[in-house]
Amino acid sequence: MPTIKTASHRDPVTGVTTFEEYPDWSEEIARGINFLDQVQPGWVKHVNPAILDLQSTETCVCGQVFSDYYDGGVVALTEWLNRNEVTVDSNDTEQVTAVASDYAFNLPTLNVRDVEFSRSVSAEDVERYSSTAAKLRSWAEGYVKQVNPEFVDSDSFQLEDEVYNVLFSAMTEQWIIALRNHKDAPAPASV
Repeated sequence: MPTIKTASHRDPVTGVTTFEEYPDWSEEIARGINFLDQVQPGWVKHVNPAILDLQSTETCVCGQVFSDYYDGGVVALTEWLNRNEVTVDSNDTEQVTAVASDYAFNLPTLNVRDVEFSRSVSAEDVERYSSTAAKLRSWAEGYVKQVNPEFVDSDSFQLEDEVYNVLFSAMTEQWIIALRNHKDAPAPASV
């Protein structure tokens, strides 16, 4: 599982900065950027990294670009996917979460294989959604085991709010880096 090291905190007594390893969402973020470039050219100038918060429907990437995560971003994403022959029901929360996580707009549902997709969603896409969810699940189980060594893996594993907060913060940091790199990228040459 690819991970990325992010500075976690500096101990005021020892002065030692500790680092945590978090899932690397660079592939998913790249898909998110590609989607935004196609449906909302110039979107990046509408995103303020200083207030970016993927847990907020108003200040997440979609919230800042489309004014709201659900009514703007999810609708735009599902319409774009539906135009590209992938049918996603924007009213099915589990489908939307699975698909949005593939673009790093949300954290994935842990058990994507339990989500019922229409036949038009390819096995390859479902496998990619499952891979994203497996990456999160693997990291989260390892994190929980560090915090609670007596943790036993179970099929009913659920993430605590604290773990989601940590993951959303890590994903937000990775989006901020991607935004900085995307803003600095030269504009495509016109032909």
